[in-house]
Amino acid sequence: MSIAEKEVTRWELSSVDVANVYRADRNDSIQLWWTPVEELQMFVLNVLSPIEHVFWNTAEYRAFRDGAHACMQPLVRKESTPGIVDNLIRDTGAGLKSELASELLGGLTGFFGDRYHPKHREQPSFLSAGRHTSIGVPASCRLLVSRYFHELGRVFGESSSRPCSEETSLYYGSDSDSTLAGLLCDNILLMSEEQRHALLARIRSGVDVLAIENPEHFAFTGNAIGISTAGIEVNSAALDDFSEIVRFRVDTAIRHYSLLGVEKLLKYDLANKNWGLLCLADLRDELRGRLNAVLARYPVIETNPFEQAAL
Repeated sequence: MSIAEKEVTRWELSSVDVANVYRADRNDSIQLWWTPVEELQMFVLNVLSPIEHVFWNTAEYRAFRDGAHACMQPLVRKESTPGIVDNLIRDTGAGLKSELASELLGGLTGFFGDRYHPKHREQPSFLSAGRHTSIGVPASCRLLVSRYFHELGRVFGESSSRPCSEETSLYYGSDSDSTLAGLLCDNILLMSEEQRHALLARIRSGVDVLAIENPEHFAFTGNAIGISTAGIEVNSAALDDFSEIVRFRVDTAIRHYSLLGVEKLLKYDLANKNWGLLCLADLRDELRGRLNAVLARYPVIETNPFEQAAL
């Protein structure tokens, strides 16, 4: 997957037609727009997906997100920073609660709560999940962050992004098949015994997830695999049922979801304290091993290009 980069001043950024930016400014490459903020010795990086595509395996993985958040904290904690940000937005002629402020400069303004977030929007912005992200980058890290995205594009190639209609609003959800939600997302521990057995019967019959709905599209909407253990009982008769359903769901995620979805299962869902029960230890170790084996094939996702900021 090719990566195209350009420097875009804050004044050029303020003239972007947010409602139509995807048709006007995107092509078959991933776009990196670097906007210098000299007053803070940083850049705001806007990353846009190729036209008629959403991001898939090119993403902000946990190491990247944690590094970005940590290196921005000293800056956003300075008492003078909000005033500087206000002035640079006003300097472009935009409002403090404009789409420039909340969306295109979101990698900086997103650290200040609702200060720059519009209270009301007449229509949803298409600068949304899957097609766009805004990232604050210290000037010392620009080349390393650029390298990070180029390396993701090289490693993942065509799977960096996936085809998706421009008319589909991922941020605001979709009309995903409720049958697929039952298979992959519904809370197992809230199901009756009859519901669990019906679900297991479908799983054991060799249900074809793709025949119901493309799970990749389902994953685009942000629906997570349901493996919550909250409220599980140590001696529950449903424990075997729970284990079998969870194994099916994790296997489906490994086969059909993005690596970001796989990482979430491993580093967030399975890290939940409720998975620490002794009765779940063997199952958790099994699932961790399977998910780790998938992620270990792609060491690039453990890269933290912001380490340079601490030197």
